[in-house]
Amino acid sequence: MPNTALGSPATGQMVVWMDYRNETDYDVFGQRLGSDGSPVGDNVTLLSRANSQGAPQITYNSTDNEYFLVVHSIEGTDGFDILGMRIDSAGSPIGDIHLLSESTATGDEGFPSIAYNSQRNEYLVAWHAFTEGSWNIHAQRITANGSLQGNQIVACQAPHEQEFTSIAYNPTNDEYAVVWQDQRGGSQYDVYVQLIAGDGTPLGPNLPVSDSESNDCYPDVVYDGDLNGYLVVWEHTDTITGSDIHACWLSGSGVPLGPGFAICATSGDQMNATAVYVRPAQEYLIAWEDYRLDVDSGDIYAQRISKQAGPTGDVFAVSAEDDYQLSPALPQQSGSGQLVVVWQDYRNANWDVYGQQIRVSVPAIYLPLMFK
Repeated sequence: MPNTALGSPATGQMVVWMDYRNETDYDVFGQRLGSDGSPVGDNVTLLSRANSQGAPQITYNSTDNEYFLVVHSIEGTDGFDILGMRIDSAGSPIGDIHLLSESTATGDEGFPSIAYNSQRNEYLVAWHAFTEGSWNIHAQRITANGSLQGNQIVACQAPHEQEFTSIAYNPTNDEYAVVWQDQRGGSQYDVYVQLIAGDGTPLGPNLPVSDSESNDCYPDVVYDGDLNGYLVVWEHTDTITGSDIHACWLSGSGVPLGPGFAICATSGDQMNATAVYVRPAQEYLIAWEDYRLDVDSGDIYAQRISKQAGPTGDVFAVSAEDDYQLSPALPQQSGSGQLVVVWQDYRNANWDVYGQQIRVSVPAIYLPLMFK
């Protein structure tokens, strides 16, 4: 499952993924892309330690013109920990590898997410941690050099399971919105949000984003600086229609602005949605894994979303090649309107990472560029 962050126009875009090329365990590799979306240099080994590292997430630090990478890693015999490291603008590691989950006091932490705080020049990292007999949501402030800042934050410790976080930073309010899938109702999953101040203080209680009788899972959240609010997207699954992509706008205080709505609800399953806010076009771009053409082989589709107005134009195929295209990823923000959506791809009978450059304008332009 790849992830990506968009840097400055000179820096381009950074793509990271878990990689099995050594045929022993998983490492984390990266590839820098130029402003035209083409690869710059070769794949770079970012993390290669004993055992496996996975679930990489990356964000861009606009103050220091560098990136910060987080992963989960098997560091001993007690399960996964959360690690972090700095990456320079050329895509090379800087300095030490940092243990970020050291004060969780639990044997397992997994699937981190990260956002950059431009007001304080620091980061917030969130993950699910196995504490009190179930999965809960923890977070930690991280300085620009990778050190722990303050105490670890318990964002949610509700009954049953809470998993799979996503974070967006609001520079207007100096706050974060952390979302996750939540089973506190005892059966199906819903999506919840917790606002956290820039100093790490939770602001108010957990708030429901979705509250349906079906499963709402794997959320992603992006910040909209023009509305000073958020868009949350997720996978909505029921026993009749299968999996579709739903979304909901949130105010700057984390309150839903109306009910959730369908981004895509067509034949086959749609899952693993990701979103980006494109400020020049004042639109969102949503991408997901789509099985409308073949229930046994996924493709990558996307949809533009107008602010608080819903889908704009038609759903379009980003990649509909033979075999599997899975797990798309978009950067958190795009200030230029030009970006690359990336995904894992099995067209060559091995799992590779591919991408498609998209220029979100009015109308949108889809540039025929692929990288591997």
